[in-house]
Amino acid sequence: MKQRLFFLHLILILSFCSPSKGETNKIARTSTPTNKTVSIEVLPDSNAKYKLRVSVPTGFGIQREAPNRILLSGESGLQVVSADTRFQGETNSKKKDYFLYVKDMPIQLQGKGKLLLHGKVFYCDYSLNICKFEKVEKTVMIP
Repeated sequence: MKQRLFFLHLILILSFCSPSKGETNKIARTSTPTNKTVSIEVLPDSNAKYKLRVSVPTGFGIQREAPNRILLSGESGLQVVSADTRFQGETNSKKKDYFLYVKDMPIQLQGKGKLLLHGKVFYCDYSLNICKFEKVEKTVMIP
């Protein structure tokens, strides 16, 4: 009898103390980052040629020796003819393991449709001395 009362009491306490579904979703929504550190832009260069620009804000650096990768694919009639997505650029003179900037990457496309970008970019925050990676998942409409 005491065990049954104990378990009943425990269930009542847990039901009042645990967050409801709405509260759980609210916590999950506020804990996910809304803005990204790594900026990726697809800029027109000339007829059917574009350039991919990867950048980070001041105080951050993209790691030089990390396996940075961006994969491109076309959808809805767009075809990726060629793409050079190797990370190249000038080395930061104060921090030799990081790029000062990353050179624009040339890509050539054919047709119109969606350009899908997938990959990872490894970067560091100089002020906090923390290194992370950011997943790249972006869709760009090419007219």
